[in-house]
Amino acid sequence: MNKAYELGFPPGTTIYFAVDYDAYDFEVQNNIIPYMASIRRVFDAHRATGRDYKVGVYGARNTCIQCMTHSSVRADHSFVANMSTGFSGNLGFPMPTNWSFGQFYETDIYSNINGTNVSLRIDKNDYSGLDQGAQYIQPRQPIDDPVYEARHKAWTDIGTLFPILKDSGLFTKSFTFNTSHEVIRTTLVDVDVTTSATYSIPGDVDSVVIEVENFQPKATLREALGEMFGEFSSDRLADYQKAIDNLSATIGNGFVSMTFTQNADEFIITVSAYKDKIEVEGGNDISLAITVTYTFKNPLAIDYRPVLVAAGIAVGAVALGALVYLTIPALSGATAIATIVSLLVGAFNPDA
Repeated sequence: MNKAYELGFPPGTTIYFAVDYDAYDFEVQNNIIPYMASIRRVFDAHRATGRDYKVGVYGARNTCIQCMTHSSVRADHSFVANMSTGFSGNLGFPMPTNWSFGQFYETDIYSNINGTNVSLRIDKNDYSGLDQGAQYIQPRQPIDDPVYEARHKAWTDIGTLFPILKDSGLFTKSFTFNTSHEVIRTTLVDVDVTTSATYSIPGDVDSVVIEVENFQPKATLREALGEMFGEFSSDRLADYQKAIDNLSATIGNGFVSMTFTQNADEFIITVSAYKDKIEVEGGNDISLAITVTYTFKNPLAIDYRPVLVAAGIAVGAVALGALVYLTIPALSGATAIATIVSLLVGAFNPDA
């Protein structure tokens, strides 16, 4: 979506997401619909930022119909893989009423280039007229704003130190500050990131704050982990120390704060990095706060006991686990709470 915006595709352009295989009905319901629902949420959330694009899906008829009719997706247009007549998702299903293109024949075109015969395989598609495509594009000029450039550099320098953000696609020059961005949605955990120009150290929730001065953390890892320090392997402790050192070296002056809150529906871990001074060419210094929020569902599940016990002893014990080990690929592949627990607190067992 951000790339389409940077390239200058106008509002109303449809971006098609491909389901390029014969997805069985249970796969559509269990995998494709949640994935497309996440796309719909992101598209809806960014309409006001000039990225008012339509959601399209490419796939077999059954896939397209379900994405069109499901309330959480509401696909605007379908590009139907009609040529795959053997797909179970095409057998007995009508065309979706929102179809814009239909792939129906594959052929080769031939040419002779410098005495060499070459061929190119192409698809033939029919067209309903519902999606007329983009009539023009107008690539956006690079932002000539020293404040934005300075803030974006700090955002990239600090944000890429959060493993969960590395594959988020949020470091383009079309990034919008001072708002919340969805990073990932799964059945077990949601992750969001927010940025702001100011930040206040939390005082009414369980938290740990590591002040950073002259590119060095003022608190030791032992102080951040408290009584949990001895519960972790030397490798895990080394990973935690490296994460704190890297953030401190990039922040310069500011702090890293971590919080833990819980209610009947969820428990939430936040990790914030605040850089107090960002130099702006020819202007006043600015600051930047980045907060990543990890929201875990079904907190009363018995498998979460090690996390809740560890958080009760030291917030840093679970927050550093989230900072260091939670990534988009790891969460995308995590289908059991036990996997999340292992990422957050390793082999810690409060009952041992």
